[in-house]
Amino acid sequence: LIREVYGDSATFSSARDGDGHGGVTIPETGMQLSFVETDPPLHREMRKLVTPKFNKRALDSLRPLTERWAAETITDALTKDEFDLVEMASHVPASLMIDYFGFPEHVKPEFIELIEHLLSLQNSMLPGATAPSEAEVLEGMQSLARLQASVTELLEDRRRNPADDIATHLVQYPDLDLSGE
Repeated sequence: LIREVYGDSATFSSARDGDGHGGVTIPETGMQLSFVETDPPLHREMRKLVTPKFNKRALDSLRPLTERWAAETITDALTKDEFDLVEMASHVPASLMIDYFGFPEHVKPEFIELIEHLLSLQNSMLPGATAPSEAEVLEGMQSLARLQASVTELLEDRRRNPADDIATHLVQYPDLDLSGE
């Protein structure tokens, strides 16, 4: 069955129509969350693009950065009378990905806040959840626009000032067609 589904992207397409409806996603959130939810050939192109930065060797090289973020997060928590373990646990992967992608230190707090807001909005769209208000959806769209602007600004900067990060890796493929058409 898996091979049948994988080989039949016409029937089991994740593509959306113009108003964002349709497509097969798990969970059914009503929005495409990542390239994982794209169809061939775009999915293959995106996977080829990111694999070098997410293979075992590349991820093993993140161990020192991961240990640093974990140590800083725990040290910070120990200075407080009380702390939220869930918030603390989410801080390490968010900080790690922001570093690995290439964002400067000063944008991390806002970036983490934007991501958390979008994840909260996404969770409110899951089956059985309370639907977001129109104001919450508007705020989510504004957060997404700010997030996209930050990513675009970083990619433009990395074209001029390459670094050892994912953003620089991505801008090395100017001819990659990401339209999915």
